[in-house]
Amino acid sequence: MERRDWTDGHVERWKPVLPGLDPEVEGAVTRMKKLSVHLRRVREQSLVDFDLDRQEFDTLHKLAGRGGKAAPSELAADLDLAPASVTGRLDALERRGFVRRTPSTTDRRRVDVEITD
Repeated sequence: MERRDWTDGHVERWKPVLPGLDPEVEGAVTRMKKLSVHLRRVREQSLVDFDLDRQEFDTLHKLAGRGGKAAPSELAADLDLAPASVTGRLDALERRGFVRRTPSTTDRRRVDVEITD
């Protein structure tokens, strides 16, 4: 027996209205949209659970993607932001204990940002 879901009913309802509708494509797109909405809700709940706003999460996410350590200029490039904007984000994250800034061990003009435990 074939299992049917909400999307199957959606496609069936629209086939008479749009005879040229490709049911495979419509089904796939509709399922992807429902999955996207679900994942957005899960992400938003995670932000609430960890008391983070989206900007803080995005900054930590980019930092984690660089192995947990990066220069502010690298984060600015990854986030497509002006360096001053990243400085403000890092100030807030550092005050909350999520990151720490330390002098670079390889370049005394540079500061490294690290995710804390």
